[in-house]
Amino acid sequence: MNCPNCGSEISDLAVMCPKCGASVGGGTGYSNETGEEKANIGFIVLAVLFPIVGIILGIVENSKGNKKVGKTYIITAIISWVVFGLLGCCMGFGFGLLGGISEAANSSSYYSMLPVLF
Repeated sequence: MNCPNCGSEISDLAVMCPKCGASVGGGTGYSNETGEEKANIGFIVLAVLFPIVGIILGIVENSKGNKKVGKTYIITAIISWVVFGLLGCCMGFGFGLLGGISEAANSSSYYSMLPVLF
């Protein structure tokens, strides 16, 4: 391969020309050859804990052209939102039911439990 700046013969694995120092874009392991970025684990954890942040990160990455990374953040945030919503509903229903049953059990009438159960 020849250097695009000075034309000297260089290795195909070279990242820069040893004679003129110009970047030649070759090499392995130093640059992402496909141009895609990977999703950051820290941002994924942030998207799980704060789904709205995941949605915002996904929109920002999509606007930068990183469709795969943006999609990862958005899907993570949506799944997290659904799981938190289901857990919240189950916990709220369970605590409400337990509170209503214990309140009805403390009352003197058997019929006072009927509104709680139905």
